[in-house]
Amino acid sequence: FIPKAIWIALSTPQERVNDGLDAICTYIESGNLASVPGGGIDKLAVMGFCHGGGKAIWYSIQRRVDAGTVVFYGKPVTDVEELQRLKAPVFGVFFRNDAQFSKPLLNSFRQALNDANMENDIRIYDGRW
Repeated sequence: FIPKAIWIALSTPQERVNDGLDAICTYIESGNLASVPGGGIDKLAVMGFCHGGGKAIWYSIQRRVDAGTVVFYGKPVTDVEELQRLKAPVFGVFFRNDAQFSKPLLNSFRQALNDANMENDIRIYDGRW
């Protein structure tokens, strides 16, 4: 299951992910959930786990700059110009000793968000995923 899920995440083009998330956001914002307790929304956030974390931040950058973004262990974006497009906070959770995302890369992510004047809370915990 895990290798197949990783393969799907890696092989699914960002554009396809963006289209799917657009459809979900449109459904939520159309009022279809208004009758569900807690169904009305004032703000939107996008969250991704693992490879989905990278997909989530790129979705926010490319399509929903007004959505908050939660990157739970996903590929960081370090391009300040791209990050300047965002209009809502970014929260990230990573692990210090992980081989996939080095501490210098995570520090670059945090610095790029700061340089973009983007509100953020990037947490780097001891250990590895």
